[in-house]
Amino acid sequence: MPSRQCGVCGGELDAGGCPCLVRPYVSTRTEEPEPPPDPDHHVSTLPGPVIVPSVVDTAAVFPDLDPPDQPPPPEPPKGLWGHLPGIGKTAIAAGCALLLFAVGAATSRNWGPHNDRYAQMGNGTATAHVTPTPSAPSAPASDTAPSGSASASASASPSKKPSPRPTKPAPPPPPKHHAPNPVTYQSWVGPGCPRRAGGGYEEWGRYWDGREGWYTVTTGGYNGGGCDGSFTSVPMSGSATEDHDNRVVWWWSVGERSQRCAISVHIPDSYDYRDVAGDPTRYDVLQNPQDRDTTYGGFEIDQVDNRGRTVDVGTWPVEDGRIAVKLLDRGQDWYDDHATLAHHAAAQIRVTCRA
Repeated sequence: MPSRQCGVCGGELDAGGCPCLVRPYVSTRTEEPEPPPDPDHHVSTLPGPVIVPSVVDTAAVFPDLDPPDQPPPPEPPKGLWGHLPGIGKTAIAAGCALLLFAVGAATSRNWGPHNDRYAQMGNGTATAHVTPTPSAPSAPASDTAPSGSASASASASPSKKPSPRPTKPAPPPPPKHHAPNPVTYQSWVGPGCPRRAGGGYEEWGRYWDGREGWYTVTTGGYNGGGCDGSFTSVPMSGSATEDHDNRVVWWWSVGERSQRCAISVHIPDSYDYRDVAGDPTRYDVLQNPQDRDTTYGGFEIDQVDNRGRTVDVGTWPVEDGRIAVKLLDRGQDWYDDHATLAHHAAAQIRVTCRA
């Protein structure tokens, strides 16, 4: 094959062209440490000397020459992984494997058969907190997740049974409230009331002497049940402990079915304090109003403090189907040697009897 000469320098051309046209330029610059890669920028300097080609276009000067062989352009680096040598990639893979192994081991220890949280997961059948006994040796941690239900794990690990709490005794049942017995008799009796069969009102020893004797007050008493609201003012004996001849009697024939009777006394009201001045007024309860020996109880009412009220004085037994109330005239009607003309008030009384 005939030799070729360079048209510029006359030198012999070799396979790579004329040395005067293509010269490798080796940089004498000291290579600086490679900066850390930027994850957002994937172009970096390749290691080794930098080859700077000449600016002379060989093909334009020697059109008959074949173009010199050029090395293929380097592939662009593929992220940080592309810059790592093979040994670095191997080290990273090994590190990841060790990390996964450590995480798996830690997970097995946290959720092993001796952990109380494991007993609470499972199939939902375990409800008690499982605590191993102090004498039982702890089992080695497993590298694999346990299988099966939480109830099986709970049975494998003995636990202390909680001591039963003492139960409080049941409260006693509330007392039974029996309905009251039916009413067998009820009636208002007194001055200004109609005379009823089986009941009555009587005044004993009444006399007229102006404001010092007996007198009737037309208003202030019980106005209902047929009664017109009038009442009687009864003179006092003058002694707080002794009675004279003035009496007022209320009586009722309540029948054999009646066993007990509740007594309610109405105390009238008046603009004149002398009309209702018993402080107190004495009443006896008896079976026969004509026989004082049949008295079996009594009560007192402060009329001054209870004006205009109906006072309940309790429930009393019935004897032979009859009951009576008697007002006595004991009371002091003077003060500091001066007469006050104080009177007891006799108004309406109601009895309510039951079997």
